[in-house]
Amino acid sequence: MRFPRTLLKRNRTEIRISLYATKSQVFIRFKPEIQWTPGEDIPRYDQIRTENQSCNWDLLSIPIWVRFDDSKNYKDDYAVVGIFLAHLLKKESNEGNYFWKIEHKPLDNNYSHCDLSIDGSQIPKSVKRQMKLELKHSQVIHFKPYEKPDFLYSLKERFFLKFRKIQYYFNKSN
Repeated sequence: MRFPRTLLKRNRTEIRISLYATKSQVFIRFKPEIQWTPGEDIPRYDQIRTENQSCNWDLLSIPIWVRFDDSKNYKDDYAVVGIFLAHLLKKESNEGNYFWKIEHKPLDNNYSHCDLSIDGSQIPKSVKRQMKLELKHSQVIHFKPYEKPDFLYSLKERFFLKFRKIQYYFNKSN
């Protein structure tokens, strides 16, 4: 797969993730064998970092683009999972005031890059574990390890990407 020029930063700045964005998703990639056990239907959520977990925002990316690394190499063996922002931003731990936060942090070769972290300091391991497990309830599996997109997939997703951008900027101006 060719690297999409849309992912290049090209002097664009960060976008503040607003409440409107809660209708969208972030995409996380999972390495086969290590982060996704063969034969399992879902990834190993203990492998998600609670600080600076890298992901792509669906306002600026399609799911399959999260398979590109910082060097523009396409990792076709990685799994791709979407997590709804509405679920992330509303989740609070039973053990205190800990929330997921997401920040748009563009990279030179990935303008859609975001960091996902649990907001708070000195977070107990039990809270981290609980909050990671809660991600399973809002996941959308786009691709399992080694799964390939069909021919029309990229065309369809690019159409929806343009639609999401138009909708975002329309809502932002109102």
